[in-house]
Amino acid sequence: MIAVSVLLSAGAMPQAAQASGDVYDVEVVVFKHARGEYFDSERWPSEPGFPSLESAIDFSDSSDDAVDIPRGYTQGSHVANQLSGIVDTLEKSSRYGVLSYQRWRQPGVSLEETHPIRIATAESFPPSTAESLPQFFATEGEIEEAQQALRVLDGTITIERSRFLHIHADLSYRAPVETYSVQGTGAQGEVNGSEKKQRLLQNPTENSYIQSFRLQQQRKTRSEEIQFLDHPLFGVIVLITPVEGG
Repeated sequence: MIAVSVLLSAGAMPQAAQASGDVYDVEVVVFKHARGEYFDSERWPSEPGFPSLESAIDFSDSSDDAVDIPRGYTQGSHVANQLSGIVDTLEKSSRYGVLSYQRWRQPGVSLEETHPIRIATAESFPPSTAESLPQFFATEGEIEEAQQALRVLDGTITIERSRFLHIHADLSYRAPVETYSVQGTGAQGEVNGSEKKQRLLQNPTENSYIQSFRLQQQRKTRSEEIQFLDHPLFGVIVLITPVEGG
């Protein structure tokens, strides 16, 4: 993860004075390790669960049953985009791939009052892939979604303000893996080569199925501090900027 740390140091923003109002611009970048070299760093749980999307604000959802966006939560060109340089660098790198870059404005309120923001990709795996999901692996939420396309990334980021700002991340990243690789059978040296993993991530095969990898982290932060939430297969960069006169 050294390369990412250097990237963040180079893109760090100068410390700013606290704004008079409790309104913040939030930027969230989620990226994957494109080469899959950390696939074998842990023994992944077969049932990691799925983030709750209850009451989550989905800025991209225009359906009739979408959650009404509460007052004070907005998206648009007025929201800061200080992480755009880091996004450009990640997109140009062969080691990483940007999954999502979302920006929004929200009030700084307590955990009881705040709302989670849905972070999800438009990119998804086809329903045919979901239908072959092994029952020993599938969670209730994933079985329920079996007739729908599975998003590559889905979950929430929640920002709360008490004495300090706090980031709550609950994200599920899905990638194709070979069944025997996850179950631990077969010749591990042959199955788990990084080059083979990279090919599998880019081109799922008939011998693969979709595995979920979950990141659940909380982090205390200050405004204008770039935070990096780490997972062996993907990472999250968060920057919270106070809005002057908000």
